[in-house]
Amino acid sequence: LPCEELLLASIYEEIGDTTRAMKIMEKVEKLVDSLYPDMKIRWDYYHIQLLAELGRYDEAEKRIKKLHAILEQREQDKWPQYYYALGAVAFARHEYEKAIAEFRRSAEMSDEFYAYYMLGRSYYEAGKFVEAINAFERQINNISSMKMFYGVWAVKSYYYLGKSYEELNQPEKSKDYFKKFLRYWGNRKPGGAIIDEAARKINHI
Repeated sequence: LPCEELLLASIYEEIGDTTRAMKIMEKVEKLVDSLYPDMKIRWDYYHIQLLAELGRYDEAEKRIKKLHAILEQREQDKWPQYYYALGAVAFARHEYEKAIAEFRRSAEMSDEFYAYYMLGRSYYEAGKFVEAINAFERQINNISSMKMFYGVWAVKSYYYLGKSYEELNQPEKSKDYFKKFLRYWGNRKPGGAIIDEAARKINHI
């Protein structure tokens, strides 16, 4: 099923194996083309994100233009995944203020779980740690079935909350979130680098 493959792709992406995530995404696209042609653009936003993370910006931009044309043809002017895709490309280019604007627009339209995750990451990279905390805490406190589907992003949110509170010099809150991250992620490979970092910070904060 496409959803199962997408979940697997998101796991590989979060542990840093974007190339493998892309191979899975290409498999998903072929499957959707053959079985669910009417849903062809449903997951384009994530394909665009992976292309951008791999530095394939020209391909990502072409897909965004194609997506925009399809939405215009369908007279759909409010499609949150389109703005998510714009944000994903901006984030990959380290244009964090632009990424914040696009992810915020996507999140305000749909309250989507993954949009708030990337909004939080954009705030964090832009050095706006209070805003990052607000986005991540809203995300993890929101009751949604998407939290189960994007479980790897839900757990990673605790990691970024720990880092954000550390930047704000609030060691107890930082330590608490790093502990939650380790509890939910577990001492399993892959992901060892961030596990080691979180464990080290708990002991030294």
